[in-house]
Amino acid sequence: IKFLTYPAFFLAMVVLFLPSQIFTQTVLLAQCIVISSCSYLLYLTIVASIRRRKGAKTFLFGLFIFATFITNDILNSNDIISTGDYAPLGFFWFIFFQAFFLSMRFASTFNKAEKLSEDLEEQNEQLKKLNQEIQETNEAYEKFVPKQFLSLLEKEHITRVKLGDQTAKKMSILFSDIRCFTTLSESMSPEENFTFINEYLSQVSPEITKHNGFIDKYIGDAIMALFERSSNNAVDAAIAMLDRLHLFNQNRIKNGQSRISIGIGIHTGDLILGIIGATGRMEGTVIADAVNLAARLESLTKMYGASLLISEDTLDQLDHIEKYHYRKLDKVKVKGKNTAVGVVEVLNGNSQRILELKLSTRDDFEQAVSLYNEKQFQDAIVYFTKVLARDPLDKAAKIHLERARYCQEHGVAPDWQAVASIDKK
Repeated sequence: IKFLTYPAFFLAMVVLFLPSQIFTQTVLLAQCIVISSCSYLLYLTIVASIRRRKGAKTFLFGLFIFATFITNDILNSNDIISTGDYAPLGFFWFIFFQAFFLSMRFASTFNKAEKLSEDLEEQNEQLKKLNQEIQETNEAYEKFVPKQFLSLLEKEHITRVKLGDQTAKKMSILFSDIRCFTTLSESMSPEENFTFINEYLSQVSPEITKHNGFIDKYIGDAIMALFERSSNNAVDAAIAMLDRLHLFNQNRIKNGQSRISIGIGIHTGDLILGIIGATGRMEGTVIADAVNLAARLESLTKMYGASLLISEDTLDQLDHIEKYHYRKLDKVKVKGKNTAVGVVEVLNGNSQRILELKLSTRDDFEQAVSLYNEKQFQDAIVYFTKVLARDPLDKAAKIHLERARYCQEHGVAPDWQAVASIDKK
């Protein structure tokens, strides 16, 4: 290109700045340059056609006509042939084929754009389906690994979880269990067992989520749930679960089935939440004495005939405590613990009859417990007897009455403390 450009530029300067007597002498040179340019362009276009460049043949055809007519005009102007001047006609056809070539390329580009648009639309549909599948997969994972669990581990997605991930938190732990479930299940077929458990869990489980908690695991008919924000959430969820249980029992009675009862235990304390297992099989879990204590409190509901027991640690964490009805039952050392734990019965969630009955005896019961703790066993016996006169089914009063009578009869050591050791799990 430089070889052709520099001589052409030189000739242009000659035409611009020198008189006609001189620049007309360069016409032959200019014609040689034009023929050389056309020859070179034809060569390049033929090579492009051989290499199957798109549109090269169309371009070659138009260029060939143009070059032929230019060559004809040059030969005619030098009196070599006498055919006339056809360069303008050749230029017309050259432009025509150029336009034809450009229109073909535009049409091809337009077709490609349409095809690309269709492909993109198809890919968008595929991406939508893929996103839907991913969303469904995530939702499925959340049914097994709650998103709150991942959030506590500061993980955005289940794929980010690895063995050994853990974090320390202070949380409220809730355990619930159906009373005498083994006896109940023996009267049902395996299919009926699963149907019953799922019906029951579908009634009470949503109350945990509604109160900002999440279910860590199901253990048969038992539930273990965690609450991070507030102990109130855990207690409110337990009360709501008992309310749902009343409705569930009403439906069971209508269908000729027996009532069921549950026990709920709640404790608040420090725990470690994380991922345990092996590379091929992992699961999220919670490890702490606080978890074991919550489970022990749930099991104590059977002994005390209570629906909902919480630790004094949980009671101390409650806001607006005036909205709860409760009574302090006992101080116990449960199996596996060296320190005593205060046991509190929350009365909310019981039937109106039981609530009113226990509230009517609460002052006498707590007075009796206070006298018992101060070793005034005879006076304590009087008050416990008074409680049982109004509520013969009060298991907590019966237990304390038996203890007070035993201590009154056998005496106690000088360093005696009103702490009961519970060996049962």
